[in-house]
Amino acid sequence: MVPGTETRAAVNGEIRALATAFDLGSDWANGLIDRSASEGEARAAALDALRLRPAARPAIVARAISVGVHDDPAQFRAVAAEQEVLLGHRRGEGRQRP
Repeated sequence: MVPGTETRAAVNGEIRALATAFDLGSDWANGLIDRSASEGEARAAALDALRLRPAARPAIVARAISVGVHDDPAQFRAVAAEQEVLLGHRRGEGRQRP
């Protein structure tokens, strides 16, 4: 066995593990492997890549409840009261309206 081969293989494995763990892609890993980067250089490059990555933002989900046409005031009040009862149950209030 050629000296240093096993060590280089271990370093390459660590580079690929970093790429997988941080979703950096195979191009990122191959670039480091091609220039024979050390484990320390790979970890530093991974941190730099993570710093440059845009911050993840939570998804905003909009919900709307359709209450129908608002032409008839009596119908509007009835639907609004029904929706309030449903929303009250979702919030755990459990109140009933006539």
